[in-house]
Amino acid sequence: MLPLFSVDALMLYWIVRIDNRNGELKMQNQFGYAAAAMACLMALLSTQASAFATDLEREAVFDLPQQPLEKALFGFSEQAHIQVLTSSAVIPDRIADGISGRMRIRRALDQLLHGTHLKYALINAGTIAIQSAESEAASRAADGAVLLASTSRMLLAQSSEPSPAPTAQKESSTHRPPPSDSIEEIVVTATKRGEETAQSVPLSITALSARGLKESGATELSEWSHSVPGLVFQDQGPGDKRYIIRGVQSIGAPTVGVYLDNAVISGSNGEDDGGGKNIDIRLFDIDRIEVLRGPQGTLYGAGSLSGTIRLVTKQPKLGQFEGNAGAELSTTEKGGRNYSVNGTINLPLVDGKLAMRAVGWRVDDSGFIDNIRLGLRDINTEKTNGGRASLTWAVTDRLKVTGSVLYQEQNIGGKSFFFPTDGDLKNSEFTQGPRTDRATISQLEVNYQFDKFNLDVSSAYFKRFVDFKFDSTPILIFFGVPDLPAVTLQPEDSSIFTNEARLSSKLDGPFQFVAGTLYQKLKRSFVSSVVTVDANGLATQTDPNIFGRTSSKKVEQYAVFGEGTYQVTPKLSMIVGLRWFKSTEDANSQNTFPFFGGPPELPRVSHSSETKVTPKVSVSYQINSDALVYALAAQGFRQGGTNDAGFGAIIQVPEGFKSDSLWNYEVGLKSSWLERHLIFNLTAYAIRWTDIQTLNRTPGLGFPYIGNAGKASSDGLEAELTARPISGLELQGSISVQNARLTEDQPLAATDNDAGRAGDRIPNTPKFTASGATQYTHALTSSIDGVVRAQVSYVGSSQTYFSDRSAFYQRLAPYALNDFRLGLQAERWNATVFVKNAFDRRAEVDKLYQTDSPLSVFTARPRTIGVSADYRF
Repeated sequence: MLPLFSVDALMLYWIVRIDNRNGELKMQNQFGYAAAAMACLMALLSTQASAFATDLEREAVFDLPQQPLEKALFGFSEQAHIQVLTSSAVIPDRIADGISGRMRIRRALDQLLHGTHLKYALINAGTIAIQSAESEAASRAADGAVLLASTSRMLLAQSSEPSPAPTAQKESSTHRPPPSDSIEEIVVTATKRGEETAQSVPLSITALSARGLKESGATELSEWSHSVPGLVFQDQGPGDKRYIIRGVQSIGAPTVGVYLDNAVISGSNGEDDGGGKNIDIRLFDIDRIEVLRGPQGTLYGAGSLSGTIRLVTKQPKLGQFEGNAGAELSTTEKGGRNYSVNGTINLPLVDGKLAMRAVGWRVDDSGFIDNIRLGLRDINTEKTNGGRASLTWAVTDRLKVTGSVLYQEQNIGGKSFFFPTDGDLKNSEFTQGPRTDRATISQLEVNYQFDKFNLDVSSAYFKRFVDFKFDSTPILIFFGVPDLPAVTLQPEDSSIFTNEARLSSKLDGPFQFVAGTLYQKLKRSFVSSVVTVDANGLATQTDPNIFGRTSSKKVEQYAVFGEGTYQVTPKLSMIVGLRWFKSTEDANSQNTFPFFGGPPELPRVSHSSETKVTPKVSVSYQINSDALVYALAAQGFRQGGTNDAGFGAIIQVPEGFKSDSLWNYEVGLKSSWLERHLIFNLTAYAIRWTDIQTLNRTPGLGFPYIGNAGKASSDGLEAELTARPISGLELQGSISVQNARLTEDQPLAATDNDAGRAGDRIPNTPKFTASGATQYTHALTSSIDGVVRAQVSYVGSSQTYFSDRSAFYQRLAPYALNDFRLGLQAERWNATVFVKNAFDRRAEVDKLYQTDSPLSVFTARPRTIGVSADYRF
C-alpha cells in the first residue's frame, strides 16, 4: 500500500499538467476525474493535518506589498517555500494587506486571508490547500485550479519512487521565463487606502510601471509625460517646467500637485519671476508613476487644483540582495556627446528585520544652443549628480519604519532658447546665465497594522536652492537705458515641510474609510540684484549697482480630510469625501536699491488667510470583473496670496489676490477584454473654473502682478488603449481632446489688449494631444530576446497669450516627436541602440516675446543617437 503522500501524488497525476509559462502549475480537468480527485484529495486533509501542523509554525521572512490576493499568494508561496493549492474560482478579487518581516507562516497566511471567508489546511509538510468556507471543494475543482509553486520540486515528485524531470524542463528552469501574454496589472496607492490595481480605482489615473519606463527609456518628465492623456507642460529647461492637466493653467501657485513618495515637491514660484518651478528629479530606481487627472482636493489638498503626479520609489526589500548598474552614451545633433551612469543596491542588514537600498546617478548632457554675441558654443549643458538612500526596519510583525534621503544637484550652463532671427539654435544674449539647482528630500514613514485598521504617519522635508540668473539688458532698454548690459542675480531658497497622519480601515462589512490630518509649512525667499557685466557677459559684482530687492514668504496650511466608501451592493459603490483646511500667508518684500541708487523704500508687509471645505462624490458600478463605470463630482481649490512691492510711488500694485476654485464633473469607463489582452479606458469631463488667478499689468508701464479675473471652462475627452494581439507584440495609444477657454471677460478687457475675453483659449493648452507606441519582443535564443520599439508623441497647436490682440501673443505650432529603440534583453542584462527625436524636429515647446528683445523659442533636444546597457544581480 502506498503511503499517504504517494496517494496524494497519484491523485494529482490525473489532474496536474506542468505548464512552464509564468512558472505556474495549472490544474486541468482531464479525463473527467478532476472533481472526484479533488474531493478525494480534500478528504485526506483531516488525516494529515496533525502530522504536518508544525510546518505552519515555522518562521519565514516576508516582504509582500499590498496587492491583488492571487499575486500575494504567489509571493507568499515563494517566500515561505511552501506550495499552495487552491481553485481560481474561490480567490476573491480583492487587495491583500501587505506583510513585512520575519513571522510564522500561519500568522502570515492568516493576515493574507483575513476577511476573505477562505480556510486552509495542510496536505503535507510542503503543501497547503485553500478553499471557500462556504462551499464544497469538489464543486470548486470543476472550475479549474491553480497550483502556486514556489520551489523547483513539484508535488508529483513527492511519491515514494520519485522520477526525474525531463531534461528539457531542467534546462528551461535556468532560463528567463517567456513574457506573459496578458497585460500587466499595475498596483497603485493613490487613494491612500492601501494598494489597489489601477483598473479598479474609480477615477482617472494613468500608472506607468518601472518596466514601462525602462522599455521607453524614460528618465525625465519630457520622456514619459506625452503618454498621459491630458498632461502637457511649459518647458524652459531643466528644473524650469510648469505642469498642466486638462487645460487648467495660469500664473500663481501650482495647479498640479507633485509628490515624491510622501514628500510634496511642487514648484513654489507662483509669481513666475525666476527659477524655482518644478524640479526635474531623475527617474532611476522608480517603482511607478501615478498621474491622477482632475482635482484631488479631498486627499491631496489645495496644491492639486487640476491633478496630482506621484513619483513612487522602490523600497528596500528585507530578505533579498539585489542590484543593478547601467550606463548610456549618446551624441546630439548640433551638440556633443552625452553620457549617464547609475547604480542600485539592496542590502538586507538583519534577516527579516532591517534592509537598506541605495541608488546613485550622474548625467552629463551636452548643450545645443550657441551664443553668437559672446562666442560661446553649446551653452545649455546639464550636469546632474544625485543619489537616494532608504532604510526599512520591520520592528515587529505589525510595525514598520522607513526613512529615506535624496540629494540632487544640477548645474545648467545656460538658457535653452534660441532667437530665430540669429539662426537655427543660436541666440545673442548680452550675458551668460549658468544656474545651479540643489535639492534635498528627507522622509520618515511609520506604518502600524491593527487588526481592522492601518495607521500611517509620515513627515517629509523638501529643501531647494536655485542660483538663478537672467539677462536684464532688454528691461533696461525698455526703461530708456541703452548700451548698458546687465544681469539679474537671483539666488532663491525654498522649503516645504509636510506632516500627515491617516487611518485607513480594513473592515469586514460594506463600509471602508480613510481619514487624516495634515500640517504643511512652505517658505520661499530670494535676493534680486541687477548688476553690470563685463565683456564676457559675467557679473562684475554681487551687490546691486542698478537695482535690488528682496522677497520672503511663509505659507502654513492645516487640514483634516476623509473619504468613506460604502458598497451598496456587490457591484455598486459610493464614495463621499471632504477636506477642511486653513491656510495663512505672511510676506515681506522691499526694494533695497532703487534704480541707480537712493535710499531703500519702505518694506511691504502683507498677510492673507483663507479657510475652505472641498467635497467629492463618486458612484461606481462593477459591470463584471473586467468592466467598471463611474461618475464623480469633485471640487479643486488653489489658495490666494500676496504680490511683491512695485516701484514705490511710480508703480503700485494690489497687495494680494484671492483663491480660485473649480468643479470637475466626470464619467468614465475602465475595461479589459480578451483575458486582459486588451485594455480600454475612456473618460469625459467638464470643468467650471471661477476667479482665475491671472497675470495682470499696471496701466502705462505695464508692471506685472497677479489678480483674479473671471471664469473659464474646460471640456474634454481622454482615451487610453493597450493591446497584446499576439505573443510578444504590445500596442499602446492615448488621445486627449479638450476645449479650455474663457467664459467671461477679464477685467479691463475692453481697454487692455493683454486681457482675455470670453471665448479666448487658455494659453499653452493644445486642443489635441496623442501618443502611440509599438513594441515587439521575439526570442532569438533560449535565453535572449530581441526587442524593437517605436513611439510617437503629438502635441497640437496652442498660444502664449489669450488672443493675438496682445503684442506678446505667439502661436506655438503643432509638432510630433518620434523615438526608436532596438535591443537585446536577457534575464540579467540588456543592451539597446536608440534614436530620440529621430527626424530632428524643432518642436516649439514654449516661446517668450518682449517688444524690446528678439523672439525666444524653447525647443526639444535635437536628434540624439546612442546606446545603453545595464546589468542586474
